Amino acid sequence: MLSTVDVPEILEQQYAANKQLAAEIAEALEGSGRQERLDADVDLLAFEELAYVHIRGPAYFKFYHSDRLLRMFSAGDLVPAGPRFTGSDARIVCDFAADVTIYSPSEVMQTLADKPGLLAQWLQYFEDEQSIIYGLCARYTQVDNQPDIRLKHYQPGDVIISEGEPSTEVLCLIDGLAQVTSHDVVVGEVRPSEFFGEIGFLLNQDRTAAVIAVNACTVQVIDTTEFVEFIKHNPQVIISLATTLAGRIVELNDRVVTADAVSVGRRRHDISR
Repeated sequence: MLSTVDVPEILEQQYAANKQLAAEIAEALEGSGRQERLDADVDLLAFEELAYVHIRGPAYFKFYHSDRLLRMFSAGDLVPAGPRFTGSDARIVCDFAADVTIYSPSEVMQTLADKPGLLAQWLQYFEDEQSIIYGLCARYTQVDNQPDIRLKHYQPGDVIISEGEPSTEVLCLIDGLAQVTSHDVVVGEVRPSEFFGEIGFLLNQDRTAAVIAVNACTVQVIDTTEFVEFIKHNPQVIISLATTLAGRIVELNDRVVTADAVSVGRRRHDISR
């Protein structure tokens, strides 16, 4: 669950459990609803009619209230849409186009009537969702300000950052796989939950390497001016940052040792000829 504050473990566990519950509900609703591709920045709460949106594929909808980011909804989540009790100060938007299935209340009620036992799951899901929101709100009341979260989506082969460009952002890979190159030589990989672009931020210098999407990637982008604020409210990020840096050093050392061993082997082979 993406957030700009440190989220208690109990909320993370509750969110993971609700993901599984949402999958079971979506399976029960299979065959109903209509599949759509929503454009970037479409506000789910601006729908004219009440509806329930099931997020399919890689997508992250941001729930704002009074311009304050409260939480993220991602693939698999069920989200109430249309005019809600949240009022005009709330919005739920995605930074890029997203594939969803939209259910009308009548479709949902019909499925609940046809499948005994589903009603209990449905009520449990939204009760837990409300509990998660309350828990996050309690965390946010302890924070004076927090950076926004911007997400970008890249297709295979897209350049996420270029070698030599100014370091104005720190990035975190949300899903997908990316390759790190320096002077057109592969020097490592970026995996989900790993930060990258942090070396330029820490050293205040231009990018020392390029990062290219291997497959479809979703990336969290934070301006360097806001990254310090982000760390203040998410101290666990420092551990993640250090772990990533240490892992890259080990990976790079392994590549150097392997390259040296191959080079030595070739020289011995040439000498023995």
